[in-house]
Amino acid sequence: MATAGRRRLAFCGPLLALLMAVGPAAAGEISVSRGGRLYDNWYRELEVAPPVRAHAAYPAAGALAARPESTWLCSTCHGWDYRGRDGAFAGSKHDTGIIGISGAAGGGHATIMAVLTGPGHGFGGMLGPQDLLDLAAFVSRGQVDVDVFVDPASAKARGDAGR
Repeated sequence: MATAGRRRLAFCGPLLALLMAVGPAAAGEISVSRGGRLYDNWYRELEVAPPVRAHAAYPAAGALAARPESTWLCSTCHGWDYRGRDGAFAGSKHDTGIIGISGAAGGGHATIMAVLTGPGHGFGGMLGPQDLLDLAAFVSRGQVDVDVFVDPASAKARGDAGR
């Protein structure tokens, strides 16, 4: 029995070391992934009721002004392609004139969180500390080049639909 116990410990030591090494990276990926879901629709991710008043930064004449809950979605103003006024919404009824988030890629989480909780965004009372951290992680490290997946000229997905 003592020998079997030593073998288990000998196996557990390297396994524990591996888990400790991978743990922070996996936690970072989870944070970025959750942040992406918050970017897409934070109140759905948090399972809370959406705001009933339009976001103060959303243009009063915007296409979604009559749907206040939609004005609080990050992608509504900053675009699903992260380029805001310079992206897929440019010149369309969904063009808000608001800049994208691509300039914040690689930025510090504290800086991004300060923007999210500042007067321009006003998420301080709506998102908790972990929510803000996850959203900042996505903005900093989760953006991808959507042109790889979506043709910017046609706005159609690339790839083979038959595959």
